[in-house]
Amino acid sequence: DFVEHPYDNRIAYILTRSTKHYTTRDRGHTWHSFEVPMPPTWSPHPLSFHASPEKAGYVLYQGTRCVERSTYGCQRETFYTTDGFSTEPKSLLNFTLACLFTGEPDSIEHQDLIVCHHRPGSSYPDDGSVLLASSDFFIEDIREIDFEAGPRARRSVLSFSQVNRFLTAIVLSDRGDYGYDTVAYVTTDMKQWKKAHLPYNTEFRLRTQFKSVGDITQALAIGVPSRLSRHLAGLFVSDTSGTYYVESLKHMHQLFSGTVDFRLLQDLSGIALANQVDNAREIQYDYNVEPKLQTLACALHLHLNPEAHNPPTPPGFILGVGSVSKTLLPYEECDTYLSRDTGNSWIQVQHGAHKHAFGDSGNIVVLVNDEEPTDHVRYSTDAGVSWQKLKLDVTIRVHLLTTAPGATSQQFMLIGTLPHNHNDNRIAVVHLDFSQIQTRQCTENDVEKWYAQGRETDCVMGEKVFLTLGFSFGSLISFLSNGPGGESLRGIATWVLHLRCAG
Repeated sequence: DFVEHPYDNRIAYILTRSTKHYTTRDRGHTWHSFEVPMPPTWSPHPLSFHASPEKAGYVLYQGTRCVERSTYGCQRETFYTTDGFSTEPKSLLNFTLACLFTGEPDSIEHQDLIVCHHRPGSSYPDDGSVLLASSDFFIEDIREIDFEAGPRARRSVLSFSQVNRFLTAIVLSDRGDYGYDTVAYVTTDMKQWKKAHLPYNTEFRLRTQFKSVGDITQALAIGVPSRLSRHLAGLFVSDTSGTYYVESLKHMHQLFSGTVDFRLLQDLSGIALANQVDNAREIQYDYNVEPKLQTLACALHLHLNPEAHNPPTPPGFILGVGSVSKTLLPYEECDTYLSRDTGNSWIQVQHGAHKHAFGDSGNIVVLVNDEEPTDHVRYSTDAGVSWQKLKLDVTIRVHLLTTAPGATSQQFMLIGTLPHNHNDNRIAVVHLDFSQIQTRQCTENDVEKWYAQGRETDCVMGEKVFLTLGFSFGSLISFLSNGPGGESLRGIATWVLHLRCAG
């Protein structure tokens, strides 16, 4: 895995399957190895970072070691470092499923607060699992989070996760003669945990977890699995405290891993793409029926690929693989489409499925074949209006096309595999440099305004939002639209997918 430090862009980590890993503190110019007693966990977030810039070296590492031929023989332990692994890391806590830095950088008392999902021994997750908190790396300060819900023996924490400022926990509560009940708790300050209240619906029930899919204009969006089919989930959006929810979308597509087909657009609050299952009733009664997907963007349906790498995207741009059809066609039968106005209008830019990357704030767009090996890329230097072909020195099956964060660079990188006749040296990296083609990078003098709702006076989720478009289709500028007394007009139950075409 490759992990960038979220609060210090000089630091990154490469994690291997073993106990030896690598870190850079100078943006990749030099690398240093370090060792941890256990290999990393296979969870999506094996590292947790302190939010204070002065404590960029404070890192939590989740380790796991499993015994062969043992069903419950995996030992899990969290380690910590305060110097970015320059010295040997120390053990934080044993029997942990996850540990996170949750402290507030401005709080002296709770700046180093850590919360761990602790499962004593090798018991099932629903047998005695708790949340433990500490502000001194569990040396003397060790306390249990009780959710203000009664004695420890009558509950067990099933899952624990974080999305921006929201911390969520799914708790199994013993109701005595009435059996067990699954309750979700949410906090934004680690001082008060509140129950999450979903509207009553016989189809959706909280199980071991819900998928927090994003922070939408200071509200929490979650995907809750349907009891009718493993392919279905409901999308629910909260108020600003994360406690009260409204149903936003039925029959959202859910992957086998539990991830939902949902993607927030970068830097555009409240605007998202979601795939809905068109044949929801059919798949409820026949497990062999494949779901047919529709993207909420007119007759164009897209492969959102929520688990795949999504390159940096300038605000307002969407480039994806999809089909103009009743429902979404298989990936290899789809074409590549581009929108420059947040999904309001679309053009087909290439036949077939392609990987993509943006540069120079959207002025440069690079596409490469994502169906078979290729010896060329196609590029545009006018934001997708016209396209040119660029030959490569090799024929390569591309697995990754990327550029620097922010989509402002004029340089790109291809990583892929070469044909089998190259023996064992099959991994190739290709560097693309467009700085010689572009005489200069775009500036604020090259742009004009495009309003998300079409008119300057209209608001999106309590904000007046416009993009600066022109030679560079980048730079999102948004202004809060304040009501009487300076109060924000952000709504809590009026979230809309701003992707339906007019008419």
